[in-house]
Parts: sequence; structure tokens; C-alpha cells
Amino acid sequence: MLYMPCSLCILQRGLFWAIGLFFLLGIVFNPSVLFQRVIVSFGACLAILGIGLTLRQIWMMHLPPDAVPACTAGLERLMQQRPLWEAVMQVIQAPGDCAESDYTFFKIPLAYWSLASFAFVTLYCLCWFFRKKKVG
Repeated sequence: MLYMPCSLCILQRGLFWAIGLFFLLGIVFNPSVLFQRVIVSFGACLAILGIGLTLRQIWMMHLPPDAVPACTAGLERLMQQRPLWEAVMQVIQAPGDCAESDYTFFKIPLAYWSLASFAFVTLYCLCWFFRKKKVG
């Protein structure tokens, strides 16, 4: 059975892709130490943004049914009707369809897996950024 991802899930996937592209830049071009720090900093910022989106989704999943915000149009339709920033803000503020957790992996909702992944990427970036460079 195919599941259609909610709008917050789509935004989270976009952040995963963006983080992957930043890390790919660091692998392919073998940049200087300064540029490596810039890449890792952007990766950490995107991962922290992903943590925020994921926490919003988890919070909505635990709301009582009568407190769940109304559903909005899908992200694709909103982007056709509005500028990108307005569409993203509307998705973040009131995606009632994101309160459902239909898909699980090992009986754990996918939002929790996203949270763990974003947290891992954030910790990795921070450890890399503050590592001590070996001399020699």
C-alpha cells in the first residue's frame, strides 16, 4: 500500500536532500578547511531546522483529536497558488494531515526516525566542527 507523505514530511525530505548535497560538495571538491567548516555549519543549521519541523509534527501527533489544526491543501498545490515562503509557512502553521502517523518502521512512527536522523547529523556536524586537527 502506498502512503502519500504529508506536507511536513515532504519538507523534511527536502532538508535531508539539501544536507546530502552539502556533504557531497565536501566530498567531491575536497575544499579548504575554511570551506569545510562552512559546509558543516550549513549542514548543522539545516539539521537543526529539520529537528524543529520534526518536533512540530510529533507535537501534532500527540494533540487530542479536537485540537488538531484544520488540514490545508497539499504542498504542491500551495506552491502553485502562493509564493514559496508563504506556502512553507502555511504548511508549518496548520497541516492537520500531519497529525496522523499511519506509517511505522519497527512499530515506531516515521517522525521519530526523522528526529533521530536529524539529531545524529547535528551531533556529527558539531563534533566535526569542534574536532582537534592532528598535526603531522
